[in-house]
Formats: sequence, structure tokens, C-alpha cells
Amino acid sequence: MVSIIKKAIKAIALSTLISGVFWHFGSENTVMADDSRRVYSYHESIGEKNTTLLVPVEPGCNYEVTVTFTGRAEDEGKEKVRPVRIYYEDVDGDQCYANIQPAYEAQGVDDRSALLYETCKVGVTETRTFTVAAIDDSMQLIFVGDAELLDVVVVQEEKKEPGEKRTIFVIGDSLVQTYNSKSYPMTGWGQRLNEFFTEDIIVSNHALGGRSTMNFIKQGRLNAVLTQVRPGDYVFVTFGHNDAGSVAGRGCTVEKYQKYLEDWYIEGVRQRGGIPVMVTLGNQNIFAAKDGKIMQSFPAYVEAMKKAAENKDCQLIDLNQKSRDRFQTIHDELGTIAMTDLVFHGFRPGIYETNINGSADSTHFQTYGAWVLASLVAEGVKENNLEGLAQYYVPPTVYSTKPEAVKKLKINKKDFDENYTHMDWTASENAEYYVIERAVLSNDGTISPYELFGYSPVNMFADNSREADASYCYRVFAVNNAGRSEESEWVSVGDNAVKIEEALRPSPTPEPTIKVEDKQETDSVVVDDIAVDGSQTKNRAQVAIFVALFAGAYFFTDYLRKKNRKIK
Repeated sequence: MVSIIKKAIKAIALSTLISGVFWHFGSENTVMADDSRRVYSYHESIGEKNTTLLVPVEPGCNYEVTVTFTGRAEDEGKEKVRPVRIYYEDVDGDQCYANIQPAYEAQGVDDRSALLYETCKVGVTETRTFTVAAIDDSMQLIFVGDAELLDVVVVQEEKKEPGEKRTIFVIGDSLVQTYNSKSYPMTGWGQRLNEFFTEDIIVSNHALGGRSTMNFIKQGRLNAVLTQVRPGDYVFVTFGHNDAGSVAGRGCTVEKYQKYLEDWYIEGVRQRGGIPVMVTLGNQNIFAAKDGKIMQSFPAYVEAMKKAAENKDCQLIDLNQKSRDRFQTIHDELGTIAMTDLVFHGFRPGIYETNINGSADSTHFQTYGAWVLASLVAEGVKENNLEGLAQYYVPPTVYSTKPEAVKKLKINKKDFDENYTHMDWTASENAEYYVIERAVLSNDGTISPYELFGYSPVNMFADNSREADASYCYRVFAVNNAGRSEESEWVSVGDNAVKIEEALRPSPTPEPTIKVEDKQETDSVVVDDIAVDGSQTKNRAQVAIFVALFAGAYFFTDYLRKKNRKIK
């Protein structure tokens, strides 16, 4: 019923405007120079009553709107003066800058530009200009606040020509957006999508956290994208997580979700010669306890997007199915722990300074997880053979050799306390991720076999599960599609770390025997091949004593023989 009344009001207003009569509060006449330029003069207060203007427009065209206003004399000196706010189409939020790549400076400080939320001063004339992307045949402008509205100029912009390079505009939520360094390691797949295309393709990421199909429109973000789309450009649309939620201003029923996709996103892009592509939402990290199978996230919204694509004959990449298949493979091959250590933003404490206490996030991604999803979206481009994109697809690197062994593995002493052990190492070239193994030294001096302890997408890790008075030994492997590297040198921590070193360090290799080549002779006694080692001195002493005794006995016997001869 509400929509019928709205359409009736639009029809009446349009017929009034077309007949040359302007709906306003003042006595000024409407000046309409031509079909592409309309000037509406007010010179009236909008403080007591909101002013609504319906402007006839051509669907698919962009219009530059310039609004001039000033402060009201009656508001001078008042403590409370309502700021001016201008709405258009179904946009009822402030004008916002989209989070484009690279991340803009205001991110994390203020999400809104406040361009059209200002208090007017008496005697000061203010002018604001913005662009509206028309989707239907009328543009609704609403003026709110304590001010005197002077005039509104609406000018149709020239239709855009194809760009030198084709652009992929990405529209979505926090799973997709580009993050700054303060949010590291959280990464959106739209942030890494450009890695899978040559430089012939431009990726412009407008996704932002907390957005749904509904509030992305109401905050002016869809408008910001449509005003930039050129013929031949692609617009990838992916929503669902926030639509399915219950947060006020975000939540959207399945029926409305599908209608927004069809009437606003698909239609708005096509009007400008762009090519819309529906991308079903990436799945969450939720596995069934009984059989270890991944559970589909928000299936009703996934199906609604598929229906919207089917109804409008629109291209679709089923990222939901692709991500479920890949996550199941990672889960089955690497274990449950890989899903949090590698893929999702659910890492353990002590690794990242930006979130030293760790995270239990089962929805968003780390750098590796975002890379996986971006690769799946790009893979969908190739499978769908999207014109003007598929030929520029760059598949994930297939390595022919294993990465080199990890080097310079060390415990980061400044971050070591009773809560966790932080370690880092030199990044290995061609490594996709790292495997960390741990051995335990018992109080009796025995060492357990090395066991898988965790994974890391970066060259650092932390162990927050060290038991009191326990000692551990760690080693790290670099991994890519060709396999696992040789093991790294190991490091140890704990009170018994010295025992670990004694038990695990290889025994020293004996030094080679050195032989004396020249033979030594004393009278008729020959000393041959005397070893030069720890017993060398003792052997020499024994030989010297034997020679001395032998010589003494010889001389004594000779003396006695000579003496006997004299006596005779």
C-alpha cells in the first residue's frame, strides 16, 4: 500500500513539473533552461517543514546536483539549530566515502564525510554539489534543517565512454573490504583479488564492514559506485551476512534482499553499460560435531541471490559452494586447527601486536584465507568465461620445487612471559604457509617425539599453552604446493632447555688420528707410528724408561765383564 501511495505522489509531482508548474513554498518561478538543466528557485525557509522535490530524469544517467542555502535570521543566537541534511533517491544517510583501494586516510577515524550535515550561519551562503545516479524516471530530493534554501540546480552529465582499462568494482561487506594496518591480520578477499589478474584489469574495492544490500543503498554507497561505472566495467556484488543479522539498519528479509539485488544492483549497473556479477557469500568456519562436515552459512540468502541472478539472466559465481568445498579439504587434510591458524581470523594470543590477546572469529579471514577466497572468485571468472576478464586471469602459482628450509628461527625474548612464547624466523621464498612442530621434555629427561602444534600464514608464531615448569623444543617447516621444506634448526624454552640441548644435539665427531711419518731410533730400539693424541706423553715416557733401563743394564754388564778380565 505504501509503495502504491509513493508511486501516486511521484506521478502527480511529475505531471505538475512537466506542465511547467513548480511545487515549492515561495513565490519564485522555476527556471527550466532545457531537458538537461533544471534550476529550481526557493528563497524560502525549510526549517518549519521539510521540502521534497521530484525531478524528472532519464534512467541510467548521472546528474550533478548543486544546492545553495544560507542561515535564517530567526535562528541567529539560538543554541540549537538543526544542521542541513539533504537526501536523494532512497539515500537517507549522510554522504559517505566508500572504502576504496588503497585504504583511504579517514578509515578508522570517521566513516562519514559530514559534507551535508552542517549548521548554516546567517549571511553566509553555502553551496554543495554531489552526483546522483538515476535508476528510475524521477529523482527525489529531500531537504531538512534550519536554513533558507535558495536554489537547486540539476544538470545531466554526459554519458561515460569505456575506459582504457576494464574495472572490476567490488561491492560487499567486511569479508571483502580492504583493511588498513591497524586491523592486521584481518584481510578481505576484495583486497587480494587484483593478484589474480594482469595489470590490464583494475580492481576497485568499495566493500565495507557492517553493510547489507539495504544500508549500502541508504548510505549512498551504491550511488557512489554507479556514478563511476563505465560501459564494459564489471560490478561484483556479494552480501548476506549482515542482511541475515538482526542489527537495526542492517537486517533485511530474504524477499527484500532479492528485490534489492534485482531492482537496484543488477538494473542500476546494466543501465550504465556495466556487467553485474552476483557472488554468493563466503562460508563461515562452522563444522558439524558428528561427522566433521562443514555447515552452509545462511542458505536462504544464498538461494535468494541465485534466484535473482536467474530471474535477471545475470552472471553468478557460487563462492559459497566453492569456499565450502575448499574449507572441507583444508579441514580434512590439515586438521581443524588449520582453519583458525591459517584461514579464519581466529588465531591464538601472542602473535600479532594489533590483537595480542588473539581472536575467536569464525567469519572473517586472515591474509591466507582472503587469498584462498580471492583465488576462488577469480577461478569463477575463468570458469564462466567472462568476456574481457577471463583472458587476463592469473592462476595461483604452481611451484615445481619445495621452499627452502626456514632460517634464523629464534625465541623473541622481549615477548616471552608465563603466558606465551613468541618466536619468529626469516621468511622462506615461495612458502605459502608454515608448519610448527613441538617436542616436550619431561622432568625425567626424556623427550617426546615431535608433534604437529600449529600453522602460520606468516613468519611468526606463539605458544600460549606452555605448562608450568615444562620445557619445549620447536621446529618449523615451510610449505607450498610442491611439498614441505627440510626441517629448520630447532629452538628450546623452559627450565630444562639445557637438557634438551644435551639430548638433541649430535655427539661431537672424534678428530682424525695424526701419524708421525718419520721413524725414531734409539740404539737398536725402533719407535714406529706413535699416535699423537691424549696418551702420547705417557707412551713416550714408557719408551724412554725402557731405553734407559736397557742402556743401563748394557753398560753395567759391560763394566762387570771388563773388571773380571782385569782380575784374571
